[in-house]
Amino acid sequence: MGGVRLWHIATVATALSTANAVEIPTRMSFVSELVGPRMPVKASSLSAAYFNTARMLGAALGGLLIRAVGTSAAMLLNAVSYLATLAGLSLIRTAELHRCPRRPGAGLRHIAAPPASSCRCS
Repeated sequence: MGGVRLWHIATVATALSTANAVEIPTRMSFVSELVGPRMPVKASSLSAAYFNTARMLGAALGGLLIRAVGTSAAMLLNAVSYLATLAGLSLIRTAELHRCPRRPGAGLRHIAAPPASSCRCS
């Protein structure tokens, strides 16, 4: 009783994978909205580099924090750190985003289309 079981790990892994299946494409498309049609590749590359650096440094810092202040305090600090993200998102001027016009069913057509016919909106 109280130990981690295999189904616990499988449940968390499934939930995390499901969240990532939605979050990663959403983040990449949002990066395109931020920079517009001229620099999406550079912006996506920079976003991926930042994201992967944060994953490495965050794990290392998390380990140091757990050792210094304990697991509960480290998790609380992690939760509080998301306030900076929320503050940054609230400062985005939505009128300046580069949005593509809405086209109902465009996502399914994009998935069905061959890769060579894919294009970005301008």
